[in-house]
Amino acid sequence: MQARDAMRQGDELQPGQDPNRGRRKSRWRLVIALAVGTLLAVIFMAALLVPRLGVHRQGINEAATLTRLRRLNTLQNSYAASHPTKGFACQLPELKPATAAGDTYKPDEFLFATGSQNGYKFAITGCRTDSNGVVTQYQLTAVPL
Repeated sequence: MQARDAMRQGDELQPGQDPNRGRRKSRWRLVIALAVGTLLAVIFMAALLVPRLGVHRQGINEAATLTRLRRLNTLQNSYAASHPTKGFACQLPELKPATAAGDTYKPDEFLFATGSQNGYKFAITGCRTDSNGVVTQYQLTAVPL
């Protein structure tokens, strides 16, 4: 009984003390706890999603590389048709298509200059000639950098 009375006396307000002080503290702690929880949830979700973005980008680069290989194959066929005494080209710069005088859009310019694009190194290898010196076989490669 005396212990309960002592607790009640300790709970009594002192002059000038705010009666809602305890509630404000608990509300403030709740707000901080919610903010920290939300921040941790955002960090957790970012940790899950960021590695997937790299995989997505890799897939985009692979698709672009396949497109470039198909384009190079088309250019090889055009080159062989227009150079019947030479056959296929054995160097990338030889495949560079002629552009119109006013055409400033050259998407493959970097590919023909350096041999690399989209994180891949392109090359023409395995050129074989027939008895007349005409290149009849080639192999296009794209190796990740």
